[in-house]
Amino acid sequence: MQSSSPTIDIANLAPGEHLEGIVLGGASLAGINLSGAFLTGADLQGSDLSEAVLNNSDLRRAHLYKCMLIAANLTGAKLSDANVSDAILTGAILQNVVAHSARFANAIITESNLTSSDLRRSVLCGANLSVSDLSAANLAGCDLSGANLEGANLFNANLARAKLIGANLTGANLSEANLTEANLTEAQCMGADLSMITAPGARFTKANLDAATVRLADLSECDFTEATCHSTSFERATLRQANCTAILAGNAIFEFADLREAKLVDCCFLKANFVGADLTGAVARRCQFDEADFYWALIEQLVLDMCSMVGVRFPEKVEVAYGPKNVVPPRVTLVPLYRTAVSSEERKALLASVLNEEAD
Repeated sequence: MQSSSPTIDIANLAPGEHLEGIVLGGASLAGINLSGAFLTGADLQGSDLSEAVLNNSDLRRAHLYKCMLIAANLTGAKLSDANVSDAILTGAILQNVVAHSARFANAIITESNLTSSDLRRSVLCGANLSVSDLSAANLAGCDLSGANLEGANLFNANLARAKLIGANLTGANLSEANLTEANLTEAQCMGADLSMITAPGARFTKANLDAATVRLADLSECDFTEATCHSTSFERATLRQANCTAILAGNAIFEFADLREAKLVDCCFLKANFVGADLTGAVARRCQFDEADFYWALIEQLVLDMCSMVGVRFPEKVEVAYGPKNVVPPRVTLVPLYRTAVSSEERKALLASVLNEEAD
């Protein structure tokens, strides 16, 4: 194994070099160009690699603990099984990085570019990823518990079975993301864009979704126990067979949403909008629906048990007031406006990236 002191002559290091297992802990390597270098298993703990060029480098199993990687370029780098915990990567470029099972615990990765990165099963608990771009990133099976993702862009990201327990997603963009069976217990999602997410079986227990946009989302079989959803828009989303126990959803919008077979227990839907919603087979017990709007809603098979319905607007029966004698109005087949829940086969396909990785 080649070793070196922190005062290494940077001029001796060049792009594409084979530096497997090299020891450079605490070295000053700011601005160095190691593009395409082989640094597998290298010890770079505490080193200053600010503005370093490490694109397409091989850093698998490397020790980057507490490294300074501010504005570093790691485009296309390999970081699988690397330890990047407590490192500072503010403004870093991590586009197309492959980092399976890497450790980024408590790392600062703010305002960074992680588009199309593959971080499957990595540990990012406590990491600060605020205002970073993670669009199309693969975060399936990642541990993002306690992570700060405020204002982050997670458009079309894969978060299947990710742990987002207590994560801060305030104002984040998760539109069209895959959150199948993800755990968002106690997550802060105020004002977040969750439109068109695919999240069957996800857990939103005690999550805060106030003022979030969740329109056209697949939330089938999700658990919203004790979630807060004031003024949240679930317009045209499917919450089929969802568990909505003790949720607070005052002024929430469920226009033309799918609530078939949903469990609504001890909920507050004060002034909520259920216009055109389908509540066929749903069960509501001890819920407050005061001043809620059920106009055009399908509630004939909704079970109501000890619910408060003061000032509710119910659907009105539509009858032909005038028409030609002996003419029968045409039969109109209603087409649901809500999102169709994924099938069991489609759900398995959405978990494929996690399952495949677990089998490796």
